[in-house]
Amino acid sequence: MQPSKATVTSLFSTPHQYQIPIFQRGYVWTLEKQVGPLWADIQDRADAVLEQQTLASTGTTAALKPIQKHFLGSIVMTPVPNSFGRVPAFEVIDGQQRSTTLQLLLLAFRQAARELIDSPIPQMLDALLRNPGPYQREEDHYKVWPTQAGQDEMRRLSNSGMAIQDICVVYPARDGRTRFERPLMVQTYLYLYHACLAYMRGVDLSDVVDPAADPTFGDTLIADIRRHNDVPSLQAHKQLEPERAQALYMALADHVQIMTLTLEAEDDPQVIFETLNARGEPLLASDLVRNFVFLEAARRGQPVQQLYVRYWSPFDLIVTTGKSVSANSYWREKERQGRLTYYELTSGLMTM
Repeated sequence: MQPSKATVTSLFSTPHQYQIPIFQRGYVWTLEKQVGPLWADIQDRADAVLEQQTLASTGTTAALKPIQKHFLGSIVMTPVPNSFGRVPAFEVIDGQQRSTTLQLLLLAFRQAARELIDSPIPQMLDALLRNPGPYQREEDHYKVWPTQAGQDEMRRLSNSGMAIQDICVVYPARDGRTRFERPLMVQTYLYLYHACLAYMRGVDLSDVVDPAADPTFGDTLIADIRRHNDVPSLQAHKQLEPERAQALYMALADHVQIMTLTLEAEDDPQVIFETLNARGEPLLASDLVRNFVFLEAARRGQPVQQLYVRYWSPFDLIVTTGKSVSANSYWREKERQGRLTYYELTSGLMTM
């Protein structure tokens, strides 16, 4: 393996695409367990940038110390053989949740920074969100290309002309009394968009809304994303502060690090995948089965895409109310059988 360090911005600064291979599971990070803590880590480094800038402005440069970098984890990938007219690409063997979330963060940050007057940040982020091309395939322009279960969402969320209100219309939380679960990628995007806006207003998501009550601004935001079609901005009466947006960008550019590991020919991606996924969101038995079957099919030169569509896509994909294709969460729900609890897909595989 070839290890190297990258910041969030440098990871996406070159014209490469990070492809989530078909044998990987879809996007499964949730707001409470992974997205919220990741945002808290990034906000902490942005706060450190602001603190250092404040000290520098008062002339106390002697007390300045280098800002410590925060390590977000690793991304393991293997190069994809390139063909003429296609974007240079890597298959993400491990770290697909992290790489997808970071791309969603940059998309959300760009959208939030457009609320600023004459800020260069949206244009600076454009280069991190689209491979310039020209390419033979439209999808080559995307920096992160998910499995089929997330491609519709990535297209829409990457559309620079799509306002946040449009996203909420396409992916509603309810229709009258009927509630829908927004796709997890959309939930993450909405959360990070409002988190960026809140940060630019000086609002910490961990602060309580009312000293007499327990819910924090983060709790309120999550509840609004899941219950309401329109997600109101937090503390919208407060002015946006450009210097806070700059601190957030500087944190992503200089103070939040990722370890990237690029596999070589003698490395076994299946072994590495199973070993590294002992961390993070637990793999289901069905995740391991899918990974093994489709990776082995690829090794043998079998038509992986056709096999996936015929045999596995019904477990992964579902048509949503907006006529888009999204992840099918049903098969990751739990079912009790006697004293034991299984996930629906695992239970189904056991009975086959």
